[in-house]
Amino acid sequence: MADFNIEIGLKTVTCHKGHIYAIPYWMLENDCKCPMCSTDEVHELRWAKAKLNNVINGLRGENTKLRKRLK
Repeated sequence: MADFNIEIGLKTVTCHKGHIYAIPYWMLENDCKCPMCSTDEVHELRWAKAKLNNVINGLRGENTKLRKRLK
């Protein structure tokens, strides 16, 4: 088997929030998102989803209480 040495040139990029990350030169033309900012967005979406689930569960409980009053 032959061994291959592959070298990839990296460029450091700074996002609008000040995070520094490296991307390959061939991806400079593409619109790359900052990995730190992307994970922050995911955490915010998960938090919002959990908050909405709590509201929905609370409304289900209120709905059950109102149904019991009508009987």
